[in-house]
Amino acid sequence: MKQFQWLVVLYLWAMLSSVGQANEMDYGETVDGVFHNTYLGFSVTLPKDWVLQDQAAQRKIMKFGSKLLAGDDANLTAVLKASEQQAVNLFAVFQYPLGTPGLFNPSISMVAENVGAIPGIRNGQDYLIQTKAILQQGKMDVTIADNMVTEIISGQMFDSMHTVMKVGQVKVFQKYYAIKIKEYVLVAVLSFNDDDQATHLDRVLNTLVFD
Repeated sequence: MKQFQWLVVLYLWAMLSSVGQANEMDYGETVDGVFHNTYLGFSVTLPKDWVLQDQAAQRKIMKFGSKLLAGDDANLTAVLKASEQQAVNLFAVFQYPLGTPGLFNPSISMVAENVGAIPGIRNGQDYLIQTKAILQQGKMDVTIADNMVTEIISGQMFDSMHTVMKVGQVKVFQKYYAIKIKEYVLVAVLSFNDDDQATHLDRVLNTLVFD
């Protein structure tokens, strides 16, 4: 159970949203190890031997994660439920099958949230500021870096935020990357607990190519 709980933490970045499909956005598809989303116009090459989660698995984990984050906070629960229809989980890929004993399970995930009706979110940084507030309001033991930075990936400017969550004796380091495309914010989250894992995930993210 403890391991399942920290696996769920890897998805807390998406707690402003849930699984849903909005407007013309599609879930995208993975062919020969390459994920592509037509509406947002990008592709990512996923690690060959990693485990890609289907929509049902992502939905199950995120439902549990939402409970873990909100606890008995009725207001936060309402915020999470209110945004369920605004986002699409694009993919989540783990190095090992979920539940593999004795190993930290690094992952990279992407979600796109429709912010067309929220004029205050003009860019990735605005979105991450709201994400930060949600995480700080939640029940998890999380430390969030004060400064956000801008990084160029595939010629595009992403805003980035780093966090550390403690679940029992396990530290989960996360890097959030966000960019606004059309009426959506595309968010990538890298989850790891050592430098080697971070380096591997950075390499995956840098396979990102825009059409």
